[in-house]
Amino acid sequence: MIVVKDLSYAYPDGTIALNEINITIGDCEYIALMGDNGAGKTTLAKHFNGLLKPTEGTVLVDNVDTTEVPIAELSRKVGYVFQNPESQLFLPTVEEEVSFAPKTAGYSEEVVKTNVEWALKILSLEELRDRSPMELGVGEQRRVSMASILSLKPKVFIMDEPTTGQDANLMLTISNTLTELNRRGTTVIIITHDVDFVAESDAIRVITMYRGEVVDDGLPEEVLSDEAKLLETHLIPPQVAVLLPRLGLKPVISPLSASRILYDKVREHRDV
Repeated sequence: MIVVKDLSYAYPDGTIALNEINITIGDCEYIALMGDNGAGKTTLAKHFNGLLKPTEGTVLVDNVDTTEVPIAELSRKVGYVFQNPESQLFLPTVEEEVSFAPKTAGYSEEVVKTNVEWALKILSLEELRDRSPMELGVGEQRRVSMASILSLKPKVFIMDEPTTGQDANLMLTISNTLTELNRRGTTVIIITHDVDFVAESDAIRVITMYRGEVVDDGLPEEVLSDEAKLLETHLIPPQVAVLLPRLGLKPVISPLSASRILYDKVREHRDV
């Protein structure tokens, strides 16, 4: 779905944000792109929908060079939910906000209605459809911005810092939504430094970055258990990923699964 070859990017002031990145993202993958602030993860992701163009190298999306097509065309394939949801909201009601993208893309009235109803439902926004997005809390705005992108049914869905402004229940809603999207065939990419959220997600691959370069790329149970490499990127490993090796257990299952198993064992022992 996405092929990045020798990608380097420098901002107008000369700051090198990305340095010779080479990654391939397959169709229907669920990826967590991780790193500390300034690692380059958001800069990299903005190349996937053409918001930024390479200083050197190439980026192919669905076999199309991002420098050869307009952003409007790429946005139908690659949906991007920004870190600050208010920057994407501008219409009087939630329903109009969620309808805007498919209408602008020229979808039929029937398709627009179907997509909007699905997006509102999957993100529990049906009761807010007539409210102004500007009157909503940060967490609700976050879900509206997600719905406004999902109504396009993009092949790739990118979300920057999905946990911003969310309580535990809403984070679970967002996590379940991302999983459902991926199961329906959407390539999902989340940009985050929240290792616990990634550990509890259904991401199948984790890519870590530091100072514009890829540090690690692999299975969550491998990347999130490599304490030394994570600390190099200023990320703190999930507690369970640290605990398992110290108990002499191999992290052969995802950290979340491991935590659930350990929790169940503790409950079982306590009940006995």
